[in-house]
Amino acid sequence: MKAVIDTNGLLNAIPKRGSKKWLYHAFIAGSFTWVFSNEILTEYDELICQKFSQDVSNYVLSSLLIATNHQRFEPSYKYNLPLNDPDDTKFVDCAVGANVD
Repeated sequence: MKAVIDTNGLLNAIPKRGSKKWLYHAFIAGSFTWVFSNEILTEYDELICQKFSQDVSNYVLSSLLIATNHQRFEPSYKYNLPLNDPDDTKFVDCAVGANVD
C-alpha cells in the first residue's frame, strides 16, 4: 500500500504519546510505502523545526529517507483543486500522480 501523509499526521506521530503514533509504527513495520515530493519534504522540515527542533527534523527526515519503504514522486501536473487549505494541494497532486491507495 502507498500513502501520502499530511504534515499534521506526521507531527502527531513524532511524540512518544502522539495521537498518530500508530502511523510511525506501521511505517517502521513496512505496512505501507510513504510517498512524498520535494515540496512536501520541505514543508515537513519547516513545521517539525517550528514544533520541535532542527535536530528532531534532521532525525525524522533522515529516518524517512533511508527507509526502503519510501518513494519520492514529483508531480508533473497541478490539479489546483478548491481545497479549504490551498497548501494541501501539494499532497493531492502527489497522491493522485503517484496513484496512492
